[in-house]
Amino acid sequence: MSRIATFIYGLLCYAVFMAVTTYGIGFIGGFITPTQLDGAPSVSLGQALAIDLGLLALFAVQHSGMARPAFKRWWTRIVPEPAERSTYVLLSSVLLAALFAWWQPLGGVIWEAQGWARIDTGLNLRDGPGEARSSQNGMSHHGHAFRLLARRMLNGMCGRCSGGRGSGRGRPPSRRAAGRSCWPERS
Repeated sequence: MSRIATFIYGLLCYAVFMAVTTYGIGFIGGFITPTQLDGAPSVSLGQALAIDLGLLALFAVQHSGMARPAFKRWWTRIVPEPAERSTYVLLSSVLLAALFAWWQPLGGVIWEAQGWARIDTGLNLRDGPGEARSSQNGMSHHGHAFRLLARRMLNGMCGRCSGGRGSGRGRPPSRRAAGRSCWPERS
């Protein structure tokens, strides 16, 4: 794979990641998206648990398994090393999208903030003008924004700056690549 093709492939993989992550915000928050974490059950509790646990297990095995150094050594015999991280992100995103698509709500309220925890932050997208807004949704939106910004600040799309994960060798970030580093120099 040429460097340009690898770069374009990486951009496409991260675009899929951003789309799935953005969908996930609505899925968890219960707004805009056609499927939601909470809702009225459409199948029995046993079926919903089996489907949801299966989806979670599938995602967890893929997400954790592909992150292991032994798997990366094997995987980079098939996928070029520069495209390994992007492929990991793509497959994780596809499985997360499958989880969102086939998730079965269990029904009922599992958690709800009451009392002082319901301070108004003004960010609930479901409430109309003048209606009370819940801090749960406001804090959720702040948290999602912080998560996206923090991820970008920590390692962005630079594989060699991902705490060694990009190389698959468990080493700290390399400062050798073209004499540059994504980490600030220590003074």
